[in-house]
Amino acid sequence: MKYVFKTSTYKILIIVVCGLLTLCGCDNQKDNIVQNDTVHILRVIGLFPMTGPGASLGTYLYNGVTLAKDDLENTYRGKIKIDFEVIDTKNQPKEAISGLRSAISKQRPDAVITALSSVSNAVKPILESEGIFTVATTTALNGLVQGTRNLVRVYPTADNFAEPIAQYAQKKFGSVSVFYIHDDFGESVYNSFERYLFGSDTKIFPGDTYELLQKDVRSLVSRTINKQSEAIYIIGYGPAYVNVIKQTD
Repeated sequence: MKYVFKTSTYKILIIVVCGLLTLCGCDNQKDNIVQNDTVHILRVIGLFPMTGPGASLGTYLYNGVTLAKDDLENTYRGKIKIDFEVIDTKNQPKEAISGLRSAISKQRPDAVITALSSVSNAVKPILESEGIFTVATTTALNGLVQGTRNLVRVYPTADNFAEPIAQYAQKKFGSVSVFYIHDDFGESVYNSFERYLFGSDTKIFPGDTYELLQKDVRSLVSRTINKQSEAIYIIGYGPAYVNVIKQTD
């Protein structure tokens, strides 16, 4: 697992570092770091859910960034320093917006790494208006980076998630019910799935939604099952997602 942390987030930090140095006017980023005696101090903020239902993902990202940060600083010892700060978003857009604005008012970051669709979409206008280079990860929302100047996505889109499921459904089933989490991620994947099935022989029943922190999903699951479709596509993450899967088994 440690290797996974390091590998996935190392790529994200490489994008952040190279992106920042490019904005600073460096054409050959790594060569410039090695040959230049100047210590490049880069302030990076991570908007991660460290508590709440997304805490496991936040921990994963935090560990990965920390490992990659140490590796980069060791590789370019005396050449680069990464000042990394995590803001706990609790996977709540309002928390992310408040934390980001507070951090910017204290000291403007050189870059931001943001996680999850709802949070990334909520903070995008602020980051764009401030001109802060941003890498969004674990965010599948279609159109997130469209029209932006400073935002890069390192993650599959909702289309990437939905298309193979839709192709499989068209081959195997005459009807499919969809149960998805009620947020930007869930709605985006559901809309993509619905679009890919449009015009096919596979009927898709209107999607039922559940909330991220919803504890009792029995009535919703029963309603979905009662539609008597040949298959159920469950979209989501977090505690309620696990409950939905268990109760549809």
